[in-house]
Amino acid sequence: MFQQRLKFLILHSADDLSDRAKSDLVDIVEFVWTHRRTFWLIGHWFFIDHHRDDYSANLYTERKKECDAVKKNYKKLLNDKVRGGLPESVLEEPGFWTFPAKCCFWVWMDKSQLDDQGRPFSLPEQLRIVDMLEPTRVQWNSCDSDD
Repeated sequence: MFQQRLKFLILHSADDLSDRAKSDLVDIVEFVWTHRRTFWLIGHWFFIDHHRDDYSANLYTERKKECDAVKKNYKKLLNDKVRGGLPESVLEEPGFWTFPAKCCFWVWMDKSQLDDQGRPFSLPEQLRIVDMLEPTRVQWNSCDSDD
């Protein structure tokens, strides 16, 4: 998840940032690293029918609780850093982690889609494919809706 991310600033020069702003960026990256599982979950949102059974209901509830808590804490962290002097424009850097405004659900492959051995693609294989084909999809800040 982190390997292909930009690791440098494009819109700003690091030399022009204050020591505190540089430290703030380190704090933000550490937060993302600590909560990387949740960032991954939010970027790979799968529909869970929480009415199906107790396991699905629990999985849905736990995932939502985890994602909501991290989103709230991340927003607070960013707001605190900006109030403390981090230029807000730094948050617009292409390599900066954001949460989608709306979940962009990923549709699982139909079982008729077969791998080289003639078997349906497993879920881990499908996730590797979607990560390779659409690495930026987790950064969509907004999406249009037919609603």
